[in-house]
Amino acid sequence: MTTPHFFDELSRRWQQQTLAPAGTPGQWQALLAGGSHGPVTQMIRHVWAELIAGALITAPLLVALLRMPSGWAQGLAAGLAGLGGLSLFYYYSQLQLLRQLQHSADPLRSHAAGYLRQLRGLLRLSHRASLGLTVVLAALALYGAKQFVLPALPAAATCSFLLWFGLTVAASLALVHWLTKWHIRESYGQHIDRLEAVLQELPPE
Repeated sequence: MTTPHFFDELSRRWQQQTLAPAGTPGQWQALLAGGSHGPVTQMIRHVWAELIAGALITAPLLVALLRMPSGWAQGLAAGLAGLGGLSLFYYYSQLQLLRQLQHSADPLRSHAAGYLRQLRGLLRLSHRASLGLTVVLAALALYGAKQFVLPALPAAATCSFLLWFGLTVAASLALVHWLTKWHIRESYGQHIDRLEAVLQELPPE
């Protein structure tokens, strides 16, 4: 049987959620201190998840390439290490912005809006880097095909292979574009939109 304490608990939670009206500094502070469900906390969690997943994928691949004696494997290892370093700097910058935003208890619109603009800029950079990396991988695959696949193909099959390769690259770029935009939207974009909506409703400084 439902007890009065249950309804008291529901009422208490509702009052906590509606205590700060929309567009007030109180709501901004409530968003920043939203615990595990707060927008900034969720974005920080996504950054760490991406960082850990990237490390788990990159580290074994790098070790495998370094154990190969061939020059192309060493070159790929160097490129992968460089990409890993750039990725670490990207995630560090992203975490720094989010932590600065999380600790901006005084919601100066210009400061908070600046953090959000920089965060959006980093996300745009991530999207473009993903597309650029896809192009680089396609170029490496084409080079490998030129060295090992095309010489073994009959002349009549060369055009068909190149057509198939071009369609595959185009489909890969479209897929990476869509998946990256969807991931950015779900992991970061909706939370940034929520924060920006509150900032727009804050009283003038």
